[in-house]
Amino acid sequence: MKTRVIFLFAITLLLNACGYHIVGYGQEKKTIYIESIRNTSTDLTINNVMEQNITRFMQNYGMLEAPDEADYIAQIVLTQKSITSAIVSSTQEALTSNMQLTYHIVVRDKQGAIKYNRSLTRDQNFATGADIKSYQQSEQGAFDELTKTIFTAFKYEFETS
Repeated sequence: MKTRVIFLFAITLLLNACGYHIVGYGQEKKTIYIESIRNTSTDLTINNVMEQNITRFMQNYGMLEAPDEADYIAQIVLTQKSITSAIVSSTQEALTSNMQLTYHIVVRDKQGAIKYNRSLTRDQNFATGADIKSYQQSEQGAFDELTKTIFTAFKYEFETS
């Protein structure tokens, strides 16, 4: 038992010495009020889903706060959503498509100073399915996953900045 405690202490000391830390551990949580979520991409059918995905993500991580309580104010814009067919079968049917999303996120402090201003882009392949319904479900799943991936990257960058 004593050896295990000494080993864990040594590992902790070693990790701290090289600058390793767990994001959020020992740091005060940064809260955000989302002032606006806009969509300037060509796909205007996703506005509600986009807003729900972003809001749910922020709520799940305890980042979302009311305007008076938040440390920061965010403006979020989906600037690009593109889909391309990546793999085509011998009968010229698309088997896999690729979705690319770009969100531009600007975060200001209460005094109006910009604390984060960046566009984040990610892409993901998704199966097209045998019919239109399965294609739409696969496309929606890719959109949801990409939004989560982008906001996970934002969360990490913002919390460590």
